[in-house]
Amino acid sequence: MWGINIAFLLVGFACKRDLNMNYKTKFQWTPSISAPRNYPVETKYVSLGYGSDGEEYPIMNSYSDAGIAVTKGKVSFEQLEDTEGLDIPNSINALWLSYTESKIYEVHTKFSDMLQQKILQLLRDGYYDAYDKKHTTYKEFSITMLPGGKIWLYLEGATRNVLICDTIHAHPVEMSLDLVFCQKTDQPPSSAKIIYDNHRDINPEDIKFIGE
Repeated sequence: MWGINIAFLLVGFACKRDLNMNYKTKFQWTPSISAPRNYPVETKYVSLGYGSDGEEYPIMNSYSDAGIAVTKGKVSFEQLEDTEGLDIPNSINALWLSYTESKIYEVHTKFSDMLQQKILQLLRDGYYDAYDKKHTTYKEFSITMLPGGKIWLYLEGATRNVLICDTIHAHPVEMSLDLVFCQKTDQPPSSAKIIYDNHRDINPEDIKFIGE
């Protein structure tokens, strides 16, 4: 009899959790950037928009080349880490330099309703973490910058990453390195210029996307 009662209690708790998640619209997440190995990028600015009032979450780590959906760390802002969480991401604003291609890319785009619904559903559904033996959800939203201005978006958790969009494209812009990185002409070469010179002989077609 006690076993039956415990079973009913467990089912009740699971149903309550699922019911709460089905109506949840705010989640704890932080943004990050990534780029394939041998394809270093440096950003002037990157931010993820969220909510209905034009709020933005800036991404402070500016250099990346560790691999697709692999970040070198992320910076969170205490004032944005509300206990209730944040609305789902709904737009990207970014300007970055591709050293390998000798190009500067820019993107300002709002996510489609379909993509926003996909993000919302994935965050609500979450996944089972076999390592910690518990149900959890994704905590990081990763922007991966690729050759040709392509952008892939990932939701990342402690033990699972999922590609949610591979159709966003940035457009190249004509802009000098000194202007992008606020470099004065009487100063030594910027770190951006030095890294650019070290990678300019890499062919973008040699960048590996599968099995890095």
